[in-house]
Amino acid sequence: MDLLIVLGVVLLGILLLVGEFLILPGATVLAIAGSLVTIVGIYLGYTRLGTEAGHMVLIGSILMMILTFFLGLRSLRSKKVSLGYELEGHVNEVDIDADQDFFIGAEGVAYGDIRPVGKARIGSKMYEVYSMDGYLENGAKIVVDNISASKIYVKAK
Repeated sequence: MDLLIVLGVVLLGILLLVGEFLILPGATVLAIAGSLVTIVGIYLGYTRLGTEAGHMVLIGSILMMILTFFLGLRSLRSKKVSLGYELEGHVNEVDIDADQDFFIGAEGVAYGDIRPVGKARIGSKMYEVYSMDGYLENGAKIVVDNISASKIYVKAK
């Protein structure tokens, strides 16, 4: 009976550690609880089963923790759990090579008021633009005056 109690407590601790890897990674609450429960299981192994059996429980627990750690790392690297792609664009950054109808001098229409920031349709796409002329009304014809890394400057046509 004592052996079942010790094994049950150690396995509960290992399951809590598995939960840390698979269910709530980074929360550390389950990792701390799993470590404490496993330590209690090892302590019970020494006190209830004796020194020799306690050593076996200790070695078995360490091996199970190592196995759990490597299986957890392996599962976190799998395609089912991790993000399989990476976003490469930036917010409101214009890629002139990819968007051939967009360049300095391109014409468009204000979509809503631009005071001095607003939206405009240039070509077939909507962009956030900055007015060089201050306030521009909805529907005003605009032309792209300048493009910096993250801003598109327009002026009235």
